[in-house]
Amino acid sequence: MTAEEMAGYDRAWVWLRLVLGALVRVLLRPRVDGREHVPRSGAFMFVSNHESWWDIPALGQVQPRTVRYMAKSELFRIPVFGRIVAWGGGFPVRRGEPDRDS
Repeated sequence: MTAEEMAGYDRAWVWLRLVLGALVRVLLRPRVDGREHVPRSGAFMFVSNHESWWDIPALGQVQPRTVRYMAKSELFRIPVFGRIVAWGGGFPVRRGEPDRDS
């Protein structure tokens, strides 16, 4: 990934946090434990169980860094939604089969 691509994702996350942040805080009232363990720079893997559509904006809101996340490839076929997922750093994964591209 180039520095320019990462800068684009960083800008997208600023906007997504502004738009969704208040909604997440008011509706979900997330509580975070262990934020101090997330490194400020460098690679790391953040793994979570995904139980509802609310998990995505909630996790994006409460963690301190830009996220690149896997999303099922079918989501990228939805005209507007697919563009938003890609803009926010999502990359497609084909489920149920080996996918080296992911």
